[in-house]
Amino acid sequence: MIGAVAVTMWTVLMATSGTLTRAVDPKLAVPDHAKATMAAWALPPILQGVVLAGVIAAMQSTVASMLILISGSLVMDVYAKVIRPGASDEVISRLARWVTLGLGAIAFLLALAPPPALEWIVYFAVAGLESSFFVPLLLGLYWRRANAPGAIAGMVAGLGGYILISGYLKQLSFGMHPVVMGISISLVAYVLVTLLTPPPSDEVLQLYWGRDKATA
Repeated sequence: MIGAVAVTMWTVLMATSGTLTRAVDPKLAVPDHAKATMAAWALPPILQGVVLAGVIAAMQSTVASMLILISGSLVMDVYAKVIRPGASDEVISRLARWVTLGLGAIAFLLALAPPPALEWIVYFAVAGLESSFFVPLLLGLYWRRANAPGAIAGMVAGLGGYILISGYLKQLSFGMHPVVMGISISLVAYVLVTLLTPPPSDEVLQLYWGRDKATA
């Protein structure tokens, strides 16, 4: 409960502080400078350094975790399972270091010419994840009829629909954020494909729902 309250307050304050920066500096040219502007306006020098150090530390932690996640996915899920299933731990470890280094170099090069507002990239990525995974996760947890083909269809259709609507067919969003239509497309595709394909086996139902649920 304490964690939920703290995270909610932190998220609301971070979001509103960016909006309120316009009142402090209406001519702010770079949106990503909003937090630094608010810190310089509202806090004494020592606390400014503490706040900005926290922001930089959070950014570094996020980048590091993303590098590890992408590197691990490429090496373990693609290389070790698909390309070379019999690879030794030594080979995988060495390859992981080189892949991580390469991804870090790419990120560094991209950072040399950053876009005006990185937050728009974050919004696009999070909305894409939501369009792809929200419905499959929700129905996979609470719908006994859910199956793998339906989940795959929901993920592909949701992400594809979101990309097309947000980038090329914005009129199909009907004035809403494209993520709404992405989730709707994912839901329709998930349900249709699930109903048109065989239900999950008794073993799967027993594994996830229990014997009583499976035979009910």
